[in-house]
Amino acid sequence: MWICWCVNRYNFANRMDLTKAGTRLDSDGVKLFCAPMAKMVADNAIQVLGGNGYVGEYNVERLWRDAKLLEIGGGTNEAHHKNMSRELLDLNPLP
Repeated sequence: MWICWCVNRYNFANRMDLTKAGTRLDSDGVKLFCAPMAKMVADNAIQVLGGNGYVGEYNVERLWRDAKLLEIGGGTNEAHHKNMSRELLDLNPLP
């Protein structure tokens, strides 16, 4: 079920119009949801495979490394929260 959520989020990110205001809110939200989800899926796959999940013969090991890089590489979660807050204030300024 959660894989369907990630696929839907990926499709959402793929359809975003980067010329419109508010897209940073959407893109940061997608990253905040999908990166930890990908890491959890990869962790569970390694758990299922046991010791074989760590060897380079299986794709799970590469997927786990890639999922961890998604968490780190796109910026910290705190930075994404800050970006989303700023975008919300830009879209709905305080009186």
